[in-house]
Amino acid sequence: MKTALQLEQETTLGISRLEAALGGTFKMESANIGKIGGRQAPKFLKVSFPHGIGETKVDAVQEFSLFELKAILLFVMTTQGDLEKENFRPMKMASQSPRTFWSLVKHFGGDVEAGLKKLLPKVDWSFLDHRPRRQSEMAKKSEESKSVFSEAQKMYKQELRAKRESKKLIEEAATKEMTTEATEATKDKTEEVTSTEAQTSETKEATEATGATESIKATETTEAT
Repeated sequence: MKTALQLEQETTLGISRLEAALGGTFKMESANIGKIGGRQAPKFLKVSFPHGIGETKVDAVQEFSLFELKAILLFVMTTQGDLEKENFRPMKMASQSPRTFWSLVKHFGGDVEAGLKKLLPKVDWSFLDHRPRRQSEMAKKSEESKSVFSEAQKMYKQELRAKRESKKLIEEAATKEMTTEATEATKDKTEEVTSTEAQTSETKEATEATGATESIKATETTEAT
């Protein structure tokens, strides 16, 4: 995290850069250091500009091509939030992203805001015409978005939990039903076996009774004879 002194120095440098760009009081040189490891190295800009009383500041920064600038700006402006877009205000860019700032100056001149609109004419740059919103307002909006997302996640988790509980209850009910059916089937089978055994016993007793009766009759016949 930057200290208050660092932020103040950054802002002061940004003011000097912006004033130099708008007033044309800067000197810019483009340098190509050739190849590194067989590959073309990026180009660099060496920019000198007034800073303070009688002093000159020199920035040595990477030079972005028009293609690179367009890709960077378009990505941020179409995918990022308001807080990130605020970094493209000329003053903020001059303070925090010297290479983007000086690359725009190289391709479009000192009026960086006009350069942004010329580079990407279809992008909505209207926020540049208004005073920057306070950080607290943007932070509040960001927190609100996070809160909505968090609530949606919470509801989704609750729905998943409810589905799991419902599935568990259905499975338990199905298991209980199958157990009951199996118990009833076993009971029916037991009753059937018991009934069969009773019938067999009754048949046996009837057979024995018949045999006894016939034996008595035979004995009586013999005695009569």
